[in-house]
Amino acid sequence: MASLYVDGYRPWPEWVVEGNEEIATKFGAQIGTYRGHADDDHGDMTGQFAADFWFYVNTSEKHDAVLAWFKANAERIGAIYIITRRRIWSVERADEGNRVYTGEDPHTSHIHISYDNEPPEEWDMALSDSDLDRIANRVASKFSTVWLSDEVRIIKAPADSPAGTGPWTTGGTLRFIRDKVIDIEGRLEALETPEPAPVEDDPPF
Repeated sequence: MASLYVDGYRPWPEWVVEGNEEIATKFGAQIGTYRGHADDDHGDMTGQFAADFWFYVNTSEKHDAVLAWFKANAERIGAIYIITRRRIWSVERADEGNRVYTGEDPHTSHIHISYDNEPPEEWDMALSDSDLDRIANRVASKFSTVWLSDEVRIIKAPADSPAGTGPWTTGGTLRFIRDKVIDIEGRLEALETPEPAPVEDDPPF
């Protein structure tokens, strides 16, 4: 099977890799980028938020199919716009539909996709083993078993599985876990911060 990549230069962050590979696998393409690729999007010169897709079967029907899929999935994969066959469509200006692309390259031989420089809202990224252990141990030292049964089960993956592969840390739960972490650590900070001594009223004269 041919590689998904045009060359060895792969500077993308993980959520961009996931989006790229989903598209390339679904529609049959190779992926590439280069330094300075779409650098005006984020002021970034590495090309890490841009990708070109070179399809094994490059037809107008293929471009139309990718464009339709992109419109339905762009926000999920963290992408912001697509250029294909003299058309550009963006999440930000979706209500305008397909606009005419007037750049020098008409993008008839390939499709260009640019990504946001932040991961999508629901992107699932597991906490590290050390993070899970640190949080679970702090909670265990402060709260009752009853409370632990509700909270640590959400945060602590089974000891024999890599971080993020246990049943309590998968399935798009990153935001949920982060909220729990913030709540738990906020409670711990409150417990560990001594309350100021009460100030006695001055005795009457």
